[in-house]
Amino acid sequence: MDVRLIINQDPDEHYQAFVISLESAVGWSKTYATKTECLAELCLLGVLTLSEEQDLMEIDFDEDRMIVNHAAVDLRELVESGYEVITLDRAN
Repeated sequence: MDVRLIINQDPDEHYQAFVISLESAVGWSKTYATKTECLAELCLLGVLTLSEEQDLMEIDFDEDRMIVNHAAVDLRELVESGYEVITLDRAN
């Protein structure tokens, strides 16, 4: 499934990953304690490539978002790793 990944750093210094389906109004969300933990798991899940993980480690996420487009993400693995399903509002 084609997805878009958005990573935010929240005010408590946690990292929140949103994996959003481009085909439906559904997404998945998970909060991580560290950037390293977040990027490593996203890489293991196939949401990021190893090269992207390394590039993103260099970026300061303070009040910024990182958006990455990907295909072929196994949504069952997201849920099994603790991602929560969220319903998204679609603008017409």
